[in-house]
Amino acid sequence: MDWKILSPLLMLLQGDCSPGSDEATTRSEKASIGTVVDGRISSISASSYHTPVGHIRSPKTPPWEHVFEPRMLMDGSLQTCWQEGNDDTRGDGEWVIVYFKEATDLTEIRLANGCQDYWSDAGWGDLYSKNPRVKKLKIESNKGDTEFWNLSDTGGWQTLSVDMKDVSNLTLTIVGDVYRGTKWSDAAISELSFRGKK
Repeated sequence: MDWKILSPLLMLLQGDCSPGSDEATTRSEKASIGTVVDGRISSISASSYHTPVGHIRSPKTPPWEHVFEPRMLMDGSLQTCWQEGNDDTRGDGEWVIVYFKEATDLTEIRLANGCQDYWSDAGWGDLYSKNPRVKKLKIESNKGDTEFWNLSDTGGWQTLSVDMKDVSNLTLTIVGDVYRGTKWSDAAISELSFRGKK
């Protein structure tokens, strides 16, 4: 089965793109400003990422299963996620840095919170509820522009309008407590996307 073909369809079926409860920080995708600039991203790094212990892969294991590296934030699939790997926190202070190939004026940041893996046939059940989700992010550009984003505990995409000029790298830092998971303590984000003007 080709997951890349199924992923956009699944996003339409499962993702509620309507704004969350915090109207001041979250807007509908219908009002998007600018064009998608994800192709301008050169790399992404993180303070840490979760590495499962004792996992044995098999030829039937999907290529995305049990890979929680920061690159999964930009792979175009809600079936993957980044999970921070600091055993001493539930995410507080953990960060991701996105590097752009050229300076870009950002108008929107889109984020899919938690581990939005709905493939129940993998045997893991509801991974969104089992893993913590981010409550608040500090977003800071290399130019010093800073935004704080209060995220809702919902599936699908959330959108933050920004006005950040000449961004060559952007740091997203988890602030404070998270929405607790019912089983694990590794805070997760499934996907990031960006819109800009140049």
